[in-house]
Amino acid sequence: MRERVCEPDRRSRRQPSDERSDGVFAKSTGNRDDRHQRSNGCDGRIACRAAYRIACAIKVVMKDTCPVRRQRHVDRCAERRAGCRWRVDVCLIARVQLRACVLLVQRIAGRQRRQHRPAPQLRDVLDSQLPDLGDDLVKTAGVGEHIVDWPLEGAVPLGDEYYQSTRLIAQRGWQMMEHSFDEANHVARADVWERVHKEFPLTNLRWTIDHVNTITPATIARMKTLGVGVRAHGWRVLSGSKGLAGPPYRLLLDSGIHVGAGMDGAQASPINPWLHVYYMVTGKNVRGDVINDGQQITRQEAVWLYTGANGWFSREEDTLGTIEAGRLADLVVLNADVFDPKAVPDESIRRVHSELTILGGRVVYGDLKRRR
Repeated sequence: MRERVCEPDRRSRRQPSDERSDGVFAKSTGNRDDRHQRSNGCDGRIACRAAYRIACAIKVVMKDTCPVRRQRHVDRCAERRAGCRWRVDVCLIARVQLRACVLLVQRIAGRQRRQHRPAPQLRDVLDSQLPDLGDDLVKTAGVGEHIVDWPLEGAVPLGDEYYQSTRLIAQRGWQMMEHSFDEANHVARADVWERVHKEFPLTNLRWTIDHVNTITPATIARMKTLGVGVRAHGWRVLSGSKGLAGPPYRLLLDSGIHVGAGMDGAQASPINPWLHVYYMVTGKNVRGDVINDGQQITRQEAVWLYTGANGWFSREEDTLGTIEAGRLADLVVLNADVFDPKAVPDESIRRVHSELTILGGRVVYGDLKRRR
């Protein structure tokens, strides 16, 4: 697929007006641990406002009932959050310590964030971008991979902020490609998407769940009813083992749901598609261990998932994926016939490579004269 999705300027995540940092256009290239660390805890400005409200409420309530209000109080509290220093002036109530007050502020601020409507950043992106903007080489494909902060996105069940965000995306008619690893993730998304579907039908929006290490037939049926597809990523060809494998390629293909193949980006696994075709066909990881047994597919099916099947996800199924008149002249000449098990045994699939690559009718790799 020749799609490329955009991501807003990362500096926008650090603007003072941002109360959260959503991942919007897939694929986020920031460090996941760093994103998790930033999204945990309370934004300094939110905490400051919440602490001020608590301080005012305590002073009003304790004005006539606390005999030691003037003697026992906190002159100053500095807590460094999100790079800003904030001051809290509150009176002590009995043996309540300042740390307990700080934890209360964090919990209140976190609750406020979860109840917020879609973040301004997501709304700004949808206001400033146009779906399918570009040409047949580079264009805006949709939003993903995390549309809310990672701790919220990974929650089961998903909260109101996730619902409001997906509702906004559906209302605007945007395509969404959503990170979803296992059955719990899929069910949580299906629950929210079915709510959104009642108000804004998803059938023609071509939303997808990505990665999909595991999934059950019942959940596949729910997603299929919504018009949702699956982008199956075989990144566990590198890190997988027995019991930690997937995706279930055979199950997905037999179900009839729209499914395509990928690798989840170069930060997760090699870009080389033939290593993943090898994994889909043999069920073996790079060490040669069978880890995805029972989910193997044929060579023709594996190549199809990487070519013709992927066109559906970018609304280009009529122009990409097959060599036919009227379609884009994107093709390769391989070093061997990958569909012939005698010419290319299973263990040799991962060593298949291109000798000539043509993009839009133009040779971009190899020498056409030598091929003649």
